Amino acid sequence: MAKWVVSKFEAKGHTVSLVDPVELDLPLLDKMYKEMESPSEKLQQLQKTIKETDGYIPITLEYNHVYLQH
Repeated sequence: MAKWVVSKFEAKGHTVSLVDPVELDLPLLDKMYKEMESPSEKLQQLQKTIKETDGYIPITLEYNHVYLQH
């Protein structure tokens, strides 16, 4: 789904960055970025990407307003 959304925006001439937490192997966070004394290089790059954007679209697994858990 995310790749489809990216393709639609790119087709309209927008520059798009896809941030995949699994692909980036991001850690689970126990505090906010601004509270971290020395964030990892991955988190620093992600913060830079987010800061330079005009907006974002979160794409998550969800069904009927909740995520599924088995």
